[in-house]
Amino acid sequence: MNRGRRVRKQGAPLSAIANGLIDRRLARNLKQEEVAKKLGTTRGTYSTIEAGYCIPSKDLAAKLCAFFECELADLFPDDVVRRIA
Repeated sequence: MNRGRRVRKQGAPLSAIANGLIDRRLARNLKQEEVAKKLGTTRGTYSTIEAGYCIPSKDLAAKLCAFFECELADLFPDDVVRRIA
């Protein structure tokens, strides 16, 4: 099972990682469970990434990009992209 890494930005609450996952998922009218299933992970794991509580693994990040047909930089800010890569 692919899981993300919990990360806390220095001095910021754990949920401070902004990302573009919610907008992309809602634009496709999908539930978190549906996206998670297609990515081969759990809804809980996907939910924590979407909510900004953790950073996805490199493998899961690649699956997210393929699923949403975008680049990693379209989903996460530069500092998060550097941590994933």
